[in-house]
Amino acid sequence: MNTKTLTQVVLPIAILAGLVFGITVVMNYSGPTGSKSGDVKLAVNHDIIKFNMTVASNEVPNWRSQYEVGEKGHFDFWFRNPNEQEVRVGYKSSNCACTGADLWIIPPDVWSEYLTSSAIAGMPGMPASALIAVANLERLKSRIEWQSLYDKGKKPDARLPAASSKDNPNFGILRLTWERNDPGPFTVQGDFVAQVAGRAASEIHLEANISVVSPFDLYSSVSGGRQIQLGEMGPFSNVRRELTIWSSTRSSLDLELSAIDHEHFKECVTWTKPVELTAAERAAFVDQMPKGKFPQGILSAYRLQLNVQERAEREVNGSKSVKLLDVGPFEFFLKLKSHDGAILMAPVIGVVRGDIRILGSQTGETIDFGQSFPSSSPRSVQVELVSERDDLELETKPESSPEFLHATLTLQKATGAAKQWILRVTIPADTLSGTLQNGHVVLKTKDATPRRIRTPVKATTFTSNR
Repeated sequence: MNTKTLTQVVLPIAILAGLVFGITVVMNYSGPTGSKSGDVKLAVNHDIIKFNMTVASNEVPNWRSQYEVGEKGHFDFWFRNPNEQEVRVGYKSSNCACTGADLWIIPPDVWSEYLTSSAIAGMPGMPASALIAVANLERLKSRIEWQSLYDKGKKPDARLPAASSKDNPNFGILRLTWERNDPGPFTVQGDFVAQVAGRAASEIHLEANISVVSPFDLYSSVSGGRQIQLGEMGPFSNVRRELTIWSSTRSSLDLELSAIDHEHFKECVTWTKPVELTAAERAAFVDQMPKGKFPQGILSAYRLQLNVQERAEREVNGSKSVKLLDVGPFEFFLKLKSHDGAILMAPVIGVVRGDIRILGSQTGETIDFGQSFPSSSPRSVQVELVSERDDLELETKPESSPEFLHATLTLQKATGAAKQWILRVTIPADTLSGTLQNGHVVLKTKDATPRRIRTPVKATTFTSNR
């Protein structure tokens, strides 16, 4: 090898290898100054094996602390072992968020090769050096020897080989793993014990602070959350709501939209195609949110408009007809489904005011059976309906759901200009167990364009000995 080759290639590699090694030792075993994520928190005799950090949070550079619901995650706690004799490492305990723990041992020759290849990747002029660095790290992990410390209740001890000398330590990784099926902030904790013959045991406490989120979410500025509130709607009302769909874990979204539980007025509900926001629009959206809403920002966002009309014209076989929303409170769900099957259900709620109302009801729109009652006993409730239209006529046989609800409608004598009816609803004995789900009674007008009047029914029963 000539002097030029030695000067231009080998010497820089050696220098960079030494630099990488030095930086690795300083960063991994001293911890970032002033950073909580770098504080070493070992309980007792922590000089057996040395960790660069024992608490991982979103302050750790280049680590994603946010995970999707059901997504498996992990954090690698790097350590060095300067002991010239074998070290035993065992699992002690963990909290419910931790699903496993593994110990990864890096053989000295593999570590040396990694340092050299990393040095080459860092040389000036190297193409795609960042990609090479990532590839080097993946290659390193593929050659690591690993031992399970905790897996499905099994807790085998692991053994770290002795270092050749204190100045030439062995390196390794203690990995905590997790998988959460419910959103929210979680702290994954694991406690371990390291022991060398003839010395007191060292207790090791590791934790990773993570946030588990839905793959995507929906925001309505009216409610300040996922619920889409339409408010009160009168004749010919047309309510529009601008909605933002966003994700803090996905750089793009391919969504299919549909509406659930709105069969009787589907012609009155439409929406526009989601349009992706620009980077500036995303930033503006994040700025308008409460502080801390997006601790790691968002990767993608889309905007659409939901339109709900009180009535909509439609043409069937050349003739036009009008489709009307049911009078009364309503709720349906806007369903968002991604290409990989992730689903989000956003409730849409509102109320349509019409020609008829309930007298004496606290809410003015619900038939409420009040306090819970024994399921073995029948129970009836009646409400008075009133309309200012003296020409309004109703079908005498109401519809009810579930079918065991029994409803009757009786026309009262007119008093003044108002027209009145008595609506009586009965829950027979041994038909309802617990809380009534989606119970309602539907009345129908006899107008040229019949109008449905939907009134929710609330009731709860309990089991009792007869």
